Amino acid sequence: VRNIRASGGSAELLLGGRSEPIRAVEITDEGQKIQVVREYLRRWKFEVGQFFSGMGADSPESELKRIAPDHPVFLIQSSP
Repeated sequence: VRNIRASGGSAELLLGGRSEPIRAVEITDEGQKIQVVREYLRRWKFEVGQFFSGMGADSPESELKRIAPDHPVFLIQSSP
């Protein structure tokens, strides 16, 4: 997170021997961020639940808002 912020959002995504330039835009809008965190937990709670203070996709919005500042969220875009 620190590196992507310091780079202004420019980075390279590496997969095997390939690299692709990307742009990462931080989502700061609380509403959008909560939606992304909720969907992430819906899909990956078993693997990552311990890092989200026991929250799940069905947790109340007020609880997700409470933990949201501890979990940066980025939109990844292809970079020309």
